[in-house]
Amino acid sequence: MPRRRGDSLVANEARILDLMVRMAGESTRPGPPRAARLYGYPIFQRLNDEAAEDEPRISDATVYRCLRRLEERGALVGQWEAPDEPAPDGRQGRPRRYYQLTPDATALLAASRAQLDALDRRPEWYRRVTTAEPRPAGP
Repeated sequence: MPRRRGDSLVANEARILDLMVRMAGESTRPGPPRAARLYGYPIFQRLNDEAAEDEPRISDATVYRCLRRLEERGALVGQWEAPDEPAPDGRQGRPRRYYQLTPDATALLAASRAQLDALDRRPEWYRRVTTAEPRPAGP
């Protein structure tokens, strides 16, 4: 695992945080973009759906570890919630941990990008993911 220096994010944390900022901007939830609430599985799916051929795939376990670390660093606020509706078979669904961006999230992402730009040691796929314009929503 890459070592963290100062306030920088490791590559997977930056990928996840960048995606969450974009997903929050696409949210139909009223309020500022950071008001969007996201949970881990759609983040995992979208990361891998959007990955280019030369990008490493990210496991669900890695996504959840990164979400926990981002929450510990103050970029996210997490809250467990039970589903509103039962599953199709009538059983109560499993609780989900929903995450919201904090005002510190975009500052942390920008600081990490600036630090990596200064070092210019990012792999090409990381440079493309973190500097590209948001991709259109949908399949």
